[in-house]
Amino acid sequence: MLFRSPQEYFGALLRAVAARFRVVLCLDEFETITGNERFNAQFLFSLRSFANERWIAYVTSSRLPLNVICTSSDHLQGSDFWNIFITPATYLGMLERRDSEGLINIPAQRVNRPFDPRDVEFLLDLAGDHPLFLQIACYHAFDIARERPEDSPPGPLTELERQRVLDQFVMGATPHFEQIWRHLSTAERRLLAQPDFPDSTPDIRLARRELEKNGLLVKSVPPRVFCSSFAAFALESHTPERSAVAVGAGEAVAPTPALP
Repeated sequence: MLFRSPQEYFGALLRAVAARFRVVLCLDEFETITGNERFNAQFLFSLRSFANERWIAYVTSSRLPLNVICTSSDHLQGSDFWNIFITPATYLGMLERRDSEGLINIPAQRVNRPFDPRDVEFLLDLAGDHPLFLQIACYHAFDIARERPEDSPPGPLTELERQRVLDQFVMGATPHFEQIWRHLSTAERRLLAQPDFPDSTPDIRLARRELEKNGLLVKSVPPRVFCSSFAAFALESHTPERSAVAVGAGEAVAPTPALP
């Protein structure tokens, strides 16, 4: 059987598979798909039609809401793909603290090399409740602790060992910090560099709500960045010379006055 298009072939395949199975397609970093002009409005229309036939369900992840992505891309103007999602978006923030502690402690305990409680606090301060950053920090802390002689007495990491963990963590985490920073607005960057900056304008108030919703800013008294390492990165990065960095294809953020 000949098909006139890839969409027609995919539709026939879905129809056959959906007769026996429930099909779920996970689309990670959906904005990178819509950023490619080969995936045009017709492509999204086909995805929508397959869902309307109940052959498939979609789970997407993205930094921005789907309606913003679909309406802000010139080659997707007119696409109503986003409005088939009737379930409100779920914002994935940081881990709960008990889950963070489990991520640190359980793997180490399984190999009979548990972390000292003081090291757990050190790792939580360094990486916060962010799962990726916690894994990076734990990897380096475990690796350095494992270098100790077998007859060494148990105890927390020394100051020298903690400095080594910090140095190696920063080296591994900085590319991820930079990626986060590129997608932040000027107001969000200012708040991360100075969390107690007054909510004096609508853009600052909106930025604070978005940062708290995404977990980058902790709603406390006083407010704080989710981990000490990213707080240091934000403070260093938020300068007039470095604020005009790209946040998207061809888009830049205007230079920001120096913090008072």
